[in-house]
Amino acid sequence: MLGDLPENAAVTLTFNSVNCHYPCHKCLVKREKLNNVELTNDQIILRTPENMRCLVEQNSAQQYSLHDMKNIFWNYPYVSCDF
Repeated sequence: MLGDLPENAAVTLTFNSVNCHYPCHKCLVKREKLNNVELTNDQIILRTPENMRCLVEQNSAQQYSLHDMKNIFWNYPYVSCDF
């Protein structure tokens, strides 16, 4: 997805701030660890529709820098693109 920070925040329902705990729109890596080049794939949790839906349903949205609301895209099946 291409776009600037406010557009990405609107589409992904994330807080539009680099000061939040999880500022990345694609993954759940803490702000302090985003510049760690030694992170392994198993340490990076992607922001998939399923993961975000679970966090909202568990009332953990604010902790993970999400808006606590239903995402319109949850009505459509998620297709993973493995390239």
